[in-house]
Amino acid sequence: MLSMREATRACRALALFQVMADNPETRKDSIKAKIPHYFYPFLKFCGDDKPLEYVRITTLGVLGALTKFDDTYGSHALHLFLESEVVPLCLKCMDACELILATLTFMKILTQERGLTYCCATPTRFFAIVQVLRRVVEKLSPKPCLLFVDVAGATSQYYGCLYFPPIEERKRIAKKAASSSKGKGIKGKK
Repeated sequence: MLSMREATRACRALALFQVMADNPETRKDSIKAKIPHYFYPFLKFCGDDKPLEYVRITTLGVLGALTKFDDTYGSHALHLFLESEVVPLCLKCMDACELILATLTFMKILTQERGLTYCCATPTRFFAIVQVLRRVVEKLSPKPCLLFVDVAGATSQYYGCLYFPPIEERKRIAKKAASSSKGKGIKGKK
């Protein structure tokens, strides 16, 4: 457990990293050095401990500063986030702590094609994300706020990735796949 004094010191140090993440010249080095990995432990604990909550919010601010994916090094930041624990940690914060910064970070990842692909890559991951989004929407629906709008936007973005073509198109795709696999089998025998 952190004291308020320790949390204040940690937040000041994190604020320096946020300034580095905001600066285009130092952002590249922060990403290359994988500095955000050192902050993930602060996101793992959700609870009523105010000092830790301040550190968690400041940590999410640092990650949020790195989510400028349209920037020169944005693709590197996205890659760093997708290869690490950022998505599960943001979901945990959204589910347990209802933090706006976690939602915004998750939404920025989700709006990138690679981020959406990552989130939909496995059925387990897809349905875990759906469950978190559902719980957050249920928590927020009695008292709609800006966070509710953000989560609803993330949910519709996420559900928008589902595409079920008409039956005729599915049959055509299956037929094409079957004929191409037969063709490969014949070529393999020669």
